[in-house]
Amino acid sequence: DRLGHRRQPGHPQQRHGRAWRQDHGRRRQLHERGAAARRRRDRLTSKPLVYVAGPLFDEGERWWIERVEALVASTGFDTFLPHRDNPPKTADNVAEIFANDRGALDRCDLVVANLNGITTDDGTAWELGYAFARGKYSIGVHTDWRSRFPSETVNLMIECSLDELVGSLDELRAALEGPQDQREDSVRLAEAEERMRVAEELGYAPLVAYSLLVLGRLQERAGDVAASEVSLVRTIGVAQKIGAERLRLKALSYLVYTLANAGEPRLRETYQRGEEGLALVEADEGEAVARAELLMALAWAATRGGDLDRALRDNQAAREQFSKSLGASHPATLKSGINLAYALVAARRLDEAEELMQALLSAGRETWGPRDRNIAVIRENLGTAYKLQGRHEEAERETRRALEINYETLGERHKDSATTDFNLAMILDLLERDEEAIEYLRHGLETRELMYAADDPALAIWLREIAWLEIDLGRPERARPELERALAIYERHGASDIALARAWLLQARALAHDDPARAGFFAEGARRKLALHDASSGYWRRLADDLARFDARRSP
Repeated sequence: DRLGHRRQPGHPQQRHGRAWRQDHGRRRQLHERGAAARRRRDRLTSKPLVYVAGPLFDEGERWWIERVEALVASTGFDTFLPHRDNPPKTADNVAEIFANDRGALDRCDLVVANLNGITTDDGTAWELGYAFARGKYSIGVHTDWRSRFPSETVNLMIECSLDELVGSLDELRAALEGPQDQREDSVRLAEAEERMRVAEELGYAPLVAYSLLVLGRLQERAGDVAASEVSLVRTIGVAQKIGAERLRLKALSYLVYTLANAGEPRLRETYQRGEEGLALVEADEGEAVARAELLMALAWAATRGGDLDRALRDNQAAREQFSKSLGASHPATLKSGINLAYALVAARRLDEAEELMQALLSAGRETWGPRDRNIAVIRENLGTAYKLQGRHEEAERETRRALEINYETLGERHKDSATTDFNLAMILDLLERDEEAIEYLRHGLETRELMYAADDPALAIWLREIAWLEIDLGRPERARPELERALAIYERHGASDIALARAWLLQARALAHDDPARAGFFAEGARRKLALHDASSGYWRRLADDLARFDARRSP
């Protein structure tokens, strides 16, 4: 059977003699090794658990699934392997084995499934369906060269339930370890666009909806928010038309995150999309995890839009639901805690944020390990809290630790590593270590320039801050090229009043020695822009202080 256990002796189809005894002994050894491994795992720090699924009817299938399991374990996961981690099957323990497998699916963080064969194994199909209903992340492994359908690698119900489908063990390792090179994203995007084209040519609505969903996610990761929004809205429309409510729900959740990038201007629309998703799951207790995911997306949108009361409320509700459904140490529960801590920092409830992040560090090290990307996020947020409390040395320590993990796990030329470069530079500026700060800013800017066009608005803040520090160091001639480029970006794309005021104040500082009249003109422009902005914000107060210091230096 699919658990890898032969029928009991005496069954007409039972293999007799030495071959059966050798196979039975091998299974018992596997079970004993699995039991010992579980006992060791219980004594040591737990790791994320992967349920390794697949057919186990013959030696070749068992050899392959054990090879897959070994690769999964080598990337830092604990594993559940059905024919290893169950007792040898008897007539009396079938229900026990079923309960063990279902319990492992309930506990696991991830499912890796072997999908080779003319058709997907029926037990594997059940496991993937159950995992999908439980909201588990699933990766399918299909290395079989035989084609099943002209436009689908495997049955569409299987394929649309997967988060990733890989074609080799190397691709599986890359999927488990996460993207190490952002160039892979562009390859995936090109593949998704081609898949979308084929799906539309075929006119098969379920495949079109799924292809649109994948395309929208990849477009958002690539920074093309407008294209992502179009793809996700189309996904929602097609899914609603064919009655694919789960797919529609997933697309709504991703769309909320995508719209959140626009911040306050589109906050009402973001809320409407989130409420649309909540209405789909409100009456269904089986969708508790999906509801928590939507609440977390809405909370992120509220944080980005400055609606901190709602951000705190929805984050707390999402965290409680994840904890109830998945457990307190589940990655989803911990990630919702990270988002809650971020919202607490934004609300300047810094003592609460620090306490929560220290607890998340402890729990996160047990779940993910000490060098995981999520640990870097917690440390970076903790560094931000320390910076706002004026504890700049502690802020530097935590942000450096985050940067080390990012360099190690993502690489120095990853966009998230560049963001941490920037955050560390801002702390070094507060510590009056401007030369070091400029080094990190220029390093991060070089990384950003690999990803964006030369006049992309995302680059302006880096150029502006480099110019500010160069002027602080008495090198206005080095500041001018960066400042002129930042102003050209603002002129082309527009900018907030605060951003323009800071850039004009910088221009005034750069010109103060050589052209006092023009410097005064730019300072007055900054003053007028500042008058249009909310005087209660921290950005306003800092800029007002900088402008006052500039005026004081120019006074006779």
